[in-house]
Amino acid sequence: MEELKELFKKLDYTESEFENIVNGFGVVGLKPETLLKKVKENYDFFVSLGYTQEEILKMTKILPDIYSRNIDTLKQKIKTMQEIGYTKEEIIKMTANFSPIYSLSIDSIKQRMQDMQALGYTQDDIIKMTRRFPNIYGYSLENMQQKIKDMQKLGYSKEDILRITKINPVVYGLGIENMQQKIEDMQKLGYTKQDVIKLTKGAPLLFSFSIENLKQKIEDMQDLGYKYEDVVKITKNFPTIYNYSIDTIRQKIEDIQALGYTEEEVIKMTRKTPSIYGYSIENMQQKIKDMQKLGYTQEETIEMTRSVPALFIYTIDNMQQKMLDIQGLNYTQEEVMIITKGFPAIYGLSVENIKQKTDFYDSINLHSIAVLSPRYLMQSINLSYARYQFLKEKGIEIGESNYLKLFVNQSRFEKQYGITKEELLERYPYEEQGTEHEGTEIKSTQELGQETEIEQGDVETTDKISQKISERVKEKKSKEKNK
Repeated sequence: MEELKELFKKLDYTESEFENIVNGFGVVGLKPETLLKKVKENYDFFVSLGYTQEEILKMTKILPDIYSRNIDTLKQKIKTMQEIGYTKEEIIKMTANFSPIYSLSIDSIKQRMQDMQALGYTQDDIIKMTRRFPNIYGYSLENMQQKIKDMQKLGYSKEDILRITKINPVVYGLGIENMQQKIEDMQKLGYTKQDVIKLTKGAPLLFSFSIENLKQKIEDMQDLGYKYEDVVKITKNFPTIYNYSIDTIRQKIEDIQALGYTEEEVIKMTRKTPSIYGYSIENMQQKIKDMQKLGYTQEETIEMTRSVPALFIYTIDNMQQKMLDIQGLNYTQEEVMIITKGFPAIYGLSVENIKQKTDFYDSINLHSIAVLSPRYLMQSINLSYARYQFLKEKGIEIGESNYLKLFVNQSRFEKQYGITKEELLERYPYEEQGTEHEGTEIKSTQELGQETEIEQGDVETTDKISQKISERVKEKKSKEKNK
């Protein structure tokens, strides 16, 4: 026994750990000399497989009878698991984290997989999940079914739960009380319960972060130049940002600056379109090059993406098709370039939406408005139509000389004519005007009001771009005239 004790000491076990192992299940009945031999053989075998000393100690403390197992049996377990779909390296990593796998029969492992398939996972899902969180093999079907029921009570659908656990299977190891507490803690940060449900669906790893980590991330982002409410809004729209280290975020800001933006502009762009943080700098560089191939200069591309950073999200094929679609509305290629430079957000509108607006302006002889003032295409057709009809009833005919009356700031319009936006939209509902508007999504007056308020706010932000584009067009025409 002394020789055995000396071996355990040499392997870095404490005296109490030695006692626990030699008196553990499957080991306690072995003679000292037999156990001495098995410990030496099995320890060397695990080293040969690639386990570290720390991993072997951890495994044997949790599952002492590993030292009593036959090496051929251990080899067979590894071989069979490889046949199931794991690599040898994955099996080493899995068992290092959850050694009880060695105590499960292959039939038990296969049964667990069948049970999980019955819950809605595919074989491939199960392999991926157990690679990340092998402890799942220690849960019964009843345990997993109960977790799904408990999470449904929190506000998730079964489909949500399956998706969340595919990405973050550790959720199965969390107590439902802890999850409930996490939701309550996040609400204290400024989110609603529904926000938290949405956030955790988009970034399931949030369940693995402590509330202190989340608070620290918010503080770190404030140090980068965001306001507290900005961070809350950004994370609502792009919850995956919680998975990024602050160094990664800081580096992305610096990389985007190197493309031609100021730090202040990058902060503003990522407020508008936080998903930019999910794009590699190489993809962003390629988008700038691709837009130049469409006919924009590098300066124009920077200007357009600065105003509408969502352009980085659209594929170049979709942008090219959108240009062709606009040409199909009786605009020349040159006019399409002017329109998209002056109103780059048009790339985010559906062809139907654009056609609806241009058809209306064509009907009142304002076809050129898209070229002269493309930014006004932001305004919803509902508001433009309502204002046009209102002004017409007052005897004011809208033409190219006074079309700006359709697009003045709402507060100014209301002050001048004594009618609110809501009253306008209710009095002159665009959707009810004949069959030409069939298929138009009908929104409530309140929704239309919110939409146009946002659009009118954006109109002001694009004035600078339109002005610069207009100056370039005039300069170009002047040069051509001088030639």
